[in-house]
Amino acid sequence: MASEFQAFCRDLYIEGVSAVASTLTDPGMSNLLSIQMNTGLQLNKVNAQPSSLGADFNRFNFKLWDTIKTRWPARGQQLQDSLELLNDARNAIAHQDPVKLAQVRLKTPLAMSEAKRWRGNMDDLAHKLDSVVGAAIKDLTGAEPW
Repeated sequence: MASEFQAFCRDLYIEGVSAVASTLTDPGMSNLLSIQMNTGLQLNKVNAQPSSLGADFNRFNFKLWDTIKTRWPARGQQLQDSLELLNDARNAIAHQDPVKLAQVRLKTPLAMSEAKRWRGNMDDLAHKLDSVVGAAIKDLTGAEPW
């Protein structure tokens, strides 16, 4: 689930860069923008966690998590916390770390019900990411990105 969400986020980011670059009339500038926007992309190196999403998507000239929490005050922090916990669980399991696994279990049961909750939260977060990234790109370019 964590890797699928990361793939979605990376695809959204790449589509966003393409949308911005396509508004430039000079092909050289468009290419330069694409190279610069993709250099050092966190989503290519680490999990799609709140800090990496912020670092990458903030390149579109907005504060990702501030925007999500402002637009959806009742849900924004909950989604950020859910993503953080999903990544903690993923890392503890993938790296077979019993200490970190115990820490995750103190916060939530590792059961099918929690997996379903994470799936629903990541689906909701994906829709919200699409919305705020699209709006940020429209603010930058004046054009609907998708």
